Amino acid sequence: FESLVNIGEERQAAQGHWSPMSEENVKKALQQILDVEHNYPLCLVDNVGRNRVGIVIGCLRKLQHWNLTSILEEYRRYAGSKVRLHNEQFIELFDVDLVTIDKGRQPPWL
Repeated sequence: FESLVNIGEERQAAQGHWSPMSEENVKKALQQILDVEHNYPLCLVDNVGRNRVGIVIGCLRKLQHWNLTSILEEYRRYAGSKVRLHNEQFIELFDVDLVTIDKGRQPPWL
């Protein structure tokens, strides 16, 4: 990997405090995922085990125009015992219009 990008509130996670995923952090993560020219290969990792990757991928699925039932089914499948209602609500209510997509560099899978 040429670079490592951290997105999130590490200070709060390190102190053991629960903190919800912010829309701003999801937006930053999605911008990194969508920049296939500069950020691939790509590996998403949640260093605190709170399924933040699942939230980001759920919001990515909304950008890909998946229906909500399929998004939540995928989230639940991979979250296993860590499924949280507030994460599902975050995904459902996430406003995809917050994400800026450069149509000239849009990934073909979007």
